[in-house]
Amino acid sequence: MKKILIIEDDIGIAGLMKLALHNEGYKVTLAHTGQQALEHLLQFTYDLVVLDITLSDMKAMEIIAQLEQEEKQMPSFIVVTSMDDTAFAVEMMKAGAYYYMVKDRHISQRLLKVIKLWENDVQ
Repeated sequence: MKKILIIEDDIGIAGLMKLALHNEGYKVTLAHTGQQALEHLLQFTYDLVVLDITLSDMKAMEIIAQLEQEEKQMPSFIVVTSMDDTAFAVEMMKAGAYYYMVKDRHISQRLLKVIKLWENDVQ
């Protein structure tokens, strides 16, 4: 069973993503702030992270940088955001993102499809 950490400050969206992934058999943990995310990432091991770009207390790149400072490698990650910004998408892909997704009303279903693609790539 793959362990996935969802880092999303919108509690409603996070809950929908968690439910969709849990129903497919994934073990899902939620973090609603960057600080919570860092605590989880430093203490536990995850196969995949779903990472919102902008949280209430920090940005995605800050989480990645702090993990590097702790000499902890960021697991594979998928970026989700409400911003459709090509330059930022490229920056996140250079930082190691597997995929970059813009949030919409179908985010849970689209995320599930991307995770299935990721699973096929890592096998």
